[in-house]
Amino acid sequence: MTLPFRPEDQRLSPLRRMSALESVRSRIGLAIQLNLLSPGEELPPIDQMAEALK
Repeated sequence: MTLPFRPEDQRLSPLRRMSALESVRSRIGLAIQLNLLSPGEELPPIDQMAEALK
């Protein structure tokens, strides 16, 4: 399998790998910055979120 880029390609240097937890925290932070979620607001129950993503 050939990658569409070389790992040493400097154009990709601003990107970094994140763990699943870091990704979720980052997305929640972005939602707060965009005023889609208020600080301290609880997320909906998991089953409601899963249903919305179907």
